[in-house]
Amino acid sequence: MPYNQEYAAAEALNFALRGGGWSVGTALNIAAQAHRYVQVGAGTRSLLINAGEACYYRWDQSTSDTINTANDLVIPANQETLLIVPYNLGAQPVVHFKALESITTATLRYVEL
Repeated sequence: MPYNQEYAAAEALNFALRGGGWSVGTALNIAAQAHRYVQVGAGTRSLLINAGEACYYRWDQSTSDTINTANDLVIPANQETLLIVPYNLGAQPVVHFKALESITTATLRYVEL
């Protein structure tokens, strides 16, 4: 059975990066050793992040602290970073963005797109 590609690669990428709106979230205090999370809105396709200090991050469905500083990725300090929200993390449609800063007190600002 042949595969019918609905969009060209460039169109698919453009669609994935297109945001559903502009919703500025409440800044998170990501102080050392205290993970924070935000439940991402249902129509959100990406997050625009600006962290006061470099911080670890991950996507998850639980609200518990599951950040692993040995394995999770890092958001660089003081620059805008665009993150694509993963689609369908398991059975539940709930997606949490989690962050942990490991050195000093810092603020993480985000916008849901």
